[in-house]
Amino acid sequence: TGSIMSLSVLSTILFLCGVFYHSCLAETEIETTPNTIEKSIIESRGLPSAANWLSYSSAIDLAKSNGKPIMIFITKPWCGACKSLKSDIKHNEAAFLEAAAKLNIVTIEEDGETAFDVDKFSKDGSYIPRVFFLDPHKAEIDDSNLGPNDQYKRYFPSSQSLIAAMDKASSQWTTEKQDL
Repeated sequence: TGSIMSLSVLSTILFLCGVFYHSCLAETEIETTPNTIEKSIIESRGLPSAANWLSYSSAIDLAKSNGKPIMIFITKPWCGACKSLKSDIKHNEAAFLEAAAKLNIVTIEEDGETAFDVDKFSKDGSYIPRVFFLDPHKAEIDDSNLGPNDQYKRYFPSSQSLIAAMDKASSQWTTEKQDL
């Protein structure tokens, strides 16, 4: 009877250790997995779903740990210029994905997304599409990486101009991080 009781106690202890171990794994996975936007939403917006699109808050948190700058792409679903740029991005998807891999990227559709301070990203106008690059260390808007239009500074008319700005942002902060 004593050996059966010992075996029962041992089995219970092993079971509880297994439960504890798996709960620790689940907590770790939750903490380290960034809040990505569902692929179906990205596809409905006409953007490459192979890119790792993040929520705004996840991009801010992730930038602190990975040192990559943040790109915020603001559009509206009815906007013709937004649709044109998205189509051009899809046409140059491979180059876009290569540039996007060096950034924490966010897409915002201004008509209804919550937990996003649109006013912070309207300081030079609320035109669309708008693209902002944020310093990964301070999560502040960077004014050195602007589009080719002086009146609409955060407007990029083509995927080529956007990809060039993405490359500039990633190399700018990669260099700064190495200098630190």
